[in-house]
Amino acid sequence: MTSEDELHRISEEAAALKSNDPRDQLAYRHMLALADHFEGWALDKQVSPAQVAILMGQAENMRQLAELVGPQWDPPRPEKLSLLGFLARTMLGEE
Repeated sequence: MTSEDELHRISEEAAALKSNDPRDQLAYRHMLALADHFEGWALDKQVSPAQVAILMGQAENMRQLAELVGPQWDPPRPEKLSLLGFLARTMLGEE
């Protein structure tokens, strides 16, 4: 499990990234994994209706982006990961 200090460091690094475009951080497989997880989180009974709408919107946005870039999309691993890049890779066991 990632420590609080490590999460803080990751957050600070993500805030200093040169690009906010998820295509620079995420391969097609990462986009789909994030979409699936966002939908899963939206199903949690503790999530408010407003949060459900946000999570479902994020899931749909990730799927649309994945469709736009296509299954062959796999950019080089960036030097510094964004929070989304870190989450996606962790979800897939790549971190």
